[in-house]
Amino acid sequence: MKAKRWDVYDWMKHRTMITGRIPTEEEVAIHFVRYASLGEMMQGILDFRESVRQAR
Repeated sequence: MKAKRWDVYDWMKHRTMITGRIPTEEEVAIHFVRYASLGEMMQGILDFRESVRQAR
C-alpha cells in the first residue's frame, strides 16, 4: 500500500498528540520509507506544519 500525504499528516498529528512534540523529518522518513515517496512525505510534513502554524 502506498501512503499519501494525508497518511503522513495523520500520523504526525497522532504522534504529536501522544508525545506532546512534533515528529522530526527523520522520524517521518523512518516510519514511511517503505510506504511513501519523498514528495508525498514532504507534502504531508508541510501540510501538518502549516496547520500547526495556523493554530497558534
